[in-house]
Amino acid sequence: MSTPQIPTSTNPWITLFKEICSVDLRSLALFRIGISLLIIIDLVQRSFDLKAHYTDLGVLPRWALTQGVGNRWHLSLHNISGMLEVEAVIFLLHGVIALLLLIGFKTKWMTIICWILIVSLHSRNPIILSGGDILLCVMLFWSMFLPLGARFSLDHALDSRRSDNRGANQYFSVASLAILIQLALVYTFNWIAKIHPTWMQDYTAVYYAMNLDMYATKFGTALLSFPLLMKAGTWLTLWLELLGPILLFSPIRNDVSRLLVILAFLGLHIGIALTLNIGYFPFVSIIVWTIAIPTVFWDKLWSVLFDRPGTYFRIYYDDDCDFCKKTVDILKVLLVWRNVTVQPAQDDPSIEPIFRENNSWVVVTSTGRTLIRFEAFIYALRQAPIVGYVAILLNVSPVVRVGTNMYQYVATNRGIFSKVTTHLKYRDNHSTLPKWAKISTVVILAYVIMWNIAVTEQINWKVPSLLYWPGPMFRIYQEWHMFAPYPALGDGWFVIPGTLRNGGTVDVYSRNPVDWSKPNDVSDTYVNNRWRKYLLTLYKPKFKDERLYYGKYICRSWNDPVVETDFDLMTFQIYFIEERTNPPGQSPDQQNRLLWRHNCYK
Repeated sequence: MSTPQIPTSTNPWITLFKEICSVDLRSLALFRIGISLLIIIDLVQRSFDLKAHYTDLGVLPRWALTQGVGNRWHLSLHNISGMLEVEAVIFLLHGVIALLLLIGFKTKWMTIICWILIVSLHSRNPIILSGGDILLCVMLFWSMFLPLGARFSLDHALDSRRSDNRGANQYFSVASLAILIQLALVYTFNWIAKIHPTWMQDYTAVYYAMNLDMYATKFGTALLSFPLLMKAGTWLTLWLELLGPILLFSPIRNDVSRLLVILAFLGLHIGIALTLNIGYFPFVSIIVWTIAIPTVFWDKLWSVLFDRPGTYFRIYYDDDCDFCKKTVDILKVLLVWRNVTVQPAQDDPSIEPIFRENNSWVVVTSTGRTLIRFEAFIYALRQAPIVGYVAILLNVSPVVRVGTNMYQYVATNRGIFSKVTTHLKYRDNHSTLPKWAKISTVVILAYVIMWNIAVTEQINWKVPSLLYWPGPMFRIYQEWHMFAPYPALGDGWFVIPGTLRNGGTVDVYSRNPVDWSKPNDVSDTYVNNRWRKYLLTLYKPKFKDERLYYGKYICRSWNDPVVETDFDLMTFQIYFIEERTNPPGQSPDQQNRLLWRHNCYK
């Protein structure tokens, strides 16, 4: 996809504003690849709990959703059916769309469809959502207005106006401004929400966070032995969230300030990932920050990777083969071949006889060496800056023999393959935001800012009822209160003692003998982060009605629906062993809280 540079202006202030609020097309492409991979990984992880979290036989049947935790503005394709098979099909469709977004095929449409499916997924079971889900959904929303497929994509490879002009990578629009402002809002309002003594005065916030056994990793717990480090972490986090968004829009050496801010936040989120099990929020955040990578970074990287002697080579293909031409164009873009010339073999009298004799494409190296078939592919692959190392694995005799036979098969049947590739059309993929989209972006951005202001406790104002519905419907409502106004002081673990038909007792949760003592690693008692979020949500009094459905799910999971046995679960109770963290130097307080009693019936 060819996208023009930032339009110049006679007004230097306007030019400066556009440069500050622009993004690099390569950064958008990296964001697209990262977010697509994350969506695919998330879908795979969610699929292990497909029945439990998304069907009517799980912890939140559709009627419980509509009558309880759901919002009447929450719309979801997953509510079409509560059957496992239907959910599996929707999950599979979602995965295919994410894969197409990854390779950049019809990127604009794939982004829109992927966003719709993400909204549907999140609306089906909001109990298991975390900050990472909210951030992903919001950033994917803004992505619909951006040219994510302008670089490193199938769309770019098949762009009839594609050019290798290295100066056409900086992109400015109201959408680029909006997504950068959205990124700043995440941290600005999180900082505002942290106006509390644990953050602002005694700097104990990180100490309390690392004492949350239900989240803390072993590494995070080990850091409690360094109280000064805890205070330093609190202070640095607070100031980074305050100054980071400001430096993101710095008018002075914006490229340098951006790089420094990105590095600082990468360090912050890597630190969070190492110390706290809070889902994929740190990973979403890291991917999101790739949007802000400035053009100067890419240009420097490109010069290091490509402005070297010996990296230039030429590829000759069969001009009568549609499959051959499109394959070379796609490989050139996806493998980031920069110092390569691509042309038909028929146009070079010295190459055409080699092409005819061997029925193969021809690669001419920088030293003038001529390569054909799979050997040529290995060489060309070695020139790819990111995946070039794979060529080493391919350059062994057994693999070369198999690869050569496969290449020969494709070459012999390239007419058949060309019938498939004819559906991949070269088209003009150059696009700019229409006027209605620009106006919509500005209106939505104002709405998002309004929503962030309204959910801030320090501001006594709420979203007007007339303007409320777009937030939950499009899932652009947001509340950035990570460990704010202060980290939770209480955490704990679950004990679910149950009675079997034979009179025996068992901990239904762990399937071990009942043990009320504190586990060695509380965080590891949760199956995964989705179950952690779900169970800790049930602990809140607001969600006490949903405990019934969890109880029914436990009964269904434990007992055979037809055959009665002595090991059938008859009754159980759900306890949360609450441990309250006291100030440094004081032992925690412990209390057993009974959340639910349940009887299992056939």
